[in-house]
Amino acid sequence: MTTTYPKFTDHPDWSLRFIEFHALKILVYDKKTSAVCEAHPVIAKGWMFWLDHYTEKAKPKHEELMRAVQSGGIASIDEFYLQTKKLFKPTPRGKALKDKKKRTGQTAFQREKLGDAFIENKDLISAAKACALELADQEADKETILLKAQVIAELYAWNDPLSEDQLSTLVGLITAEVAKHLRLDRIEAKILNQEDKNLYYMYGQIKKSVPVGNTIELGLKSAAELGKCSRSHVKPILTKLEKLGFIHCIQTGKQGSSIGRAAIYRREA
Repeated sequence: MTTTYPKFTDHPDWSLRFIEFHALKILVYDKKTSAVCEAHPVIAKGWMFWLDHYTEKAKPKHEELMRAVQSGGIASIDEFYLQTKKLFKPTPRGKALKDKKKRTGQTAFQREKLGDAFIENKDLISAAKACALELADQEADKETILLKAQVIAELYAWNDPLSEDQLSTLVGLITAEVAKHLRLDRIEAKILNQEDKNLYYMYGQIKKSVPVGNTIELGLKSAAELGKCSRSHVKPILTKLEKLGFIHCIQTGKQGSSIGRAAIYRREA
């Protein structure tokens, strides 16, 4: 894996900025502060301010990550960035927490209902949902869906092969997701009727980026980049897509927050 860095020099959490600087110094630049600063002027300008912030306001999760970097518990910069994803994933609150509880309850219900036919493999489930768009575009028949289910089962469950009942569950899941994509035609027609190129482009980018039922972070900056539009257009576009039933906001964003809470939407159709 080739990692592009630094990633966090604009992050609202200054402690995270400082930890990244420290990780780069140890894992990439042979423990030399001068080398980091020469390679990344933005770090040279800010790291001492970030150090002061870290010293005064570091939380246990910051200190835990820093200890892992200093002790050799993190062996590469790639591993460092993987760890930051785990430690600094936004904590669900409000509508997002309610949605998570609902989905957890739905999973528990399905586990009880399906028994031995339930599939625990989350990567396999994600792959099944992701392939549904392609199958819908192909107008795939039952035999094609079965073949696709067998292929992804071999790819994602090779070390724990599915039973016949689990394969049947997988086929049912893919079939249901394909049906959702086919129903999308009505929403797409309504979007086209708006005669708004920015709206349609954003719809297409979200459709391409996230499977039905999954979530996507759509803050002002990220949504503007995704939809190739100005930030002033983001809110009206997302509001329209939500009213049309394409997406649903499960967590509103909060600008200027020290925790950097972003807006999170679930794709509904």
